[in-house]
Amino acid sequence: MYAIRNEAVAGMFYPADTDTLTQEISHFLSKKPKYSSQDPISAIVTPHAGYIYSGDCAASGYNAISGQDFDIAIIIAPSHHSNQFAFSQGKYSHYQTPLGNIPVNREWLIELDNYPEFQFSAYAHEKEHSLEVQLPFLKFIKPPIEIVPILLGRQTLENSLKLSSILHEIQERKNDKVMFIISTDLSHYHSKQIAEKMDSTLCHDLETLSEKTLNQHFNERSIEACGIGGLFTILAWSNYLSNPIFKILQYSHSGMVNLDDSQVVGYMSGILTGGI
Repeated sequence: MYAIRNEAVAGMFYPADTDTLTQEISHFLSKKPKYSSQDPISAIVTPHAGYIYSGDCAASGYNAISGQDFDIAIIIAPSHHSNQFAFSQGKYSHYQTPLGNIPVNREWLIELDNYPEFQFSAYAHEKEHSLEVQLPFLKFIKPPIEIVPILLGRQTLENSLKLSSILHEIQERKNDKVMFIISTDLSHYHSKQIAEKMDSTLCHDLETLSEKTLNQHFNERSIEACGIGGLFTILAWSNYLSNPIFKILQYSHSGMVNLDDSQVVGYMSGILTGGI
């Protein structure tokens, strides 16, 4: 019997009070124009800082998928506390949020257990904010949603190619209505000018759908992303799609909030479209 994964950063990264959190997310989403496209959205890239800094940017991605038809969200987020694994699935029955508990899809957990690259790390999951901060937005736009929580430990292009292949194998067997949620912030603690240049390069790499170019720039340190493995994974996933297109919806950085442009953190929301 799996346990419930309790909130770890409620009251810090986002409001712990249900009404306050509901109002905050509603306010973020209300400012976004209605998204319309004939192409189905397969994934979003979304930041994971405190809502005061990145909530508005994150809302652009969640607004875009609020009208999409999916039952399961596969959340791929970086581990900030341990890298002693390639991938770690969240072996819980539910994830607690102030908006209500979110069930983990048990069938996907069973499938992931068949792959030796997956190792459950309670230590990593219990403290991790990068996955948790996505949950209130998901619960708000899709109350019946189920999730497949995945943390990335050793973030390499090779591991991400493997992860994309594993997820494709499972999806081919199950044929579920899934949406990928890729959690990452961009450059960290550079001046506004340097950060915007680095983040612009990363965004362009995503738009070209080239995981190899993204990896080259990452290894050269001309770009930064704490969830780079998730970005590799979704670019690899785009190879399974018909007519894949990556589109940047919004870019921002922490200096736009705290008015300190000397050391900013970059945020981006984007979508990957294309049918499988």
